[in-house]
Amino acid sequence: KEMDVPREDNERRLTLLNDATAVFVYLLPDGLRRIRLLLDEAAERRRATSTSNDKLRVASYMFSLPDWNPVTVDRSAKGGCPVYLYEL
Repeated sequence: KEMDVPREDNERRLTLLNDATAVFVYLLPDGLRRIRLLLDEAAERRRATSTSNDKLRVASYMFSLPDWNPVTVDRSAKGGCPVYLYEL
């Protein structure tokens, strides 16, 4: 999805694939499977265009992303609901 960001001299469109540095997902497992390829592509573009070693960070509430290994799982919230943290 694109979003307009006004600039003094022009307008630039931000996109998930080209501009995201961190993404929070609050989806059920089926939704996570559907968005996984998009997140993989965003991470690949970030690696290809980044001038530093910054990785795309993804946080998922309650459910892990299929076939990914989280950097950490935070269960410190009330009720122990997990937040899975990934760096791609």
